[in-house]
Order: sequence, then C-alpha cells, then structure tokens
Amino acid sequence: MASSGNELSGAWNFRDVSEETGIRPGRLFRSSELSRLDDSGRDALARFGIGDVADL
Repeated sequence: MASSGNELSGAWNFRDVSEETGIRPGRLFRSSELSRLDDSGRDALARFGIGDVADL
C-alpha cells in the first residue's frame, strides 16, 4: 500500500489518509494536481488499486 513515503509521479503530497484518521489503511488517499500525472503516475494508481478519483 502507499504511504506518505511513496511518490506519485506528476503529483505532489500523495499520502494515505489513514495516517491522520481512523480510516482503514489503503482505503482513502489524498494528493494534489492529479491532472498532472504522467504515465508512471497513472500506472502507480493502477498498482495501488485506485479506481475512483474525486476532485474536492
């Protein structure tokens, strides 16, 4: 699973929200600028099993 030590190529500040809340690890992640993901970043999302993205 991703953690605050993992990077998402093309985005910054990618991290698992469970480190800050009571949510189960690997269920909710946050980041900034997902519109700037490169191919490597998109591949990483697929490896992490992330299928839904919400821009809040």
